[in-house]
Amino acid sequence: MPFTLSHPAAVLPLHKLLGRRSSISAMAIGSMAPDFAYFLPGIHGLMTHSLAGILIFCLPAGLLAYFIFHLLIKRPACLLLPEFLLSRLRGQVFGAGTLPSVSIWVLACSVMLGAATHIAWDALTHRNSAVVNHVDLLRSVVFTVDGSQVYLYKLLQHLSTALGLLVLAWWVQSWLTQPATPADSDLLKDTNQLEPPASLKVYIAGGIFIASALCCAAAGFLHWGFSLERWLFHVTVAGISGFVLALLCYCTAWTAWTATAGAGQRGY
Repeated sequence: MPFTLSHPAAVLPLHKLLGRRSSISAMAIGSMAPDFAYFLPGIHGLMTHSLAGILIFCLPAGLLAYFIFHLLIKRPACLLLPEFLLSRLRGQVFGAGTLPSVSIWVLACSVMLGAATHIAWDALTHRNSAVVNHVDLLRSVVFTVDGSQVYLYKLLQHLSTALGLLVLAWWVQSWLTQPATPADSDLLKDTNQLEPPASLKVYIAGGIFIASALCCAAAGFLHWGFSLERWLFHVTVAGISGFVLALLCYCTAWTAWTATAGAGQRGY
């Protein structure tokens, strides 16, 4: 499969086309939702990568992930960023309400549209997809490496993964070149009070990446002897899982701390 984190690249032109009739964060989450099955026990990836799976799994899972991101992850994760990024996001993340002002209908459609782009992308690069099974060209051998045949669909899989990451990198670079909107003094004061000290930010971020690395190492050891492709799959899934779980632990602790601090300031 194309790398999960490459999939949001497919929704960028759609959001540009639809504008306010779509939610970029909901579409990005929806574009990754079919792969959530690989991180959850008891859910089969074939189901989540189907048209029925868009409604049965991707829509509810995507909406849940959307609300978790905006209500729990967004603000504390933003505070771990370097100042040149935090200064650009401070007004957008902390200046408005916790949830974007978007109707549930727009959210649902955005999640499903994002999931549809994922399934369409995988249909051209997945071994047993309906498109690959019916298009002989996609199953043609492009070249051979150490006796192993590399098919066109597999080559497209890796090339499209790289292209997706490049598109996302270009999008971030374009965003960085745009003039930043400075946050007002009151907002700057409030976020400075919430921000962990610089040294603590380094330890927190380091701990999150160490947790991810340890999960990668454990998965690599447990799946040693598998084919390279399967081994990389398990290592990647474990690494992303460790990163997300560690990030959630930090975000939960930060949310609890700010709630307690706020209650103390109000005299509760």
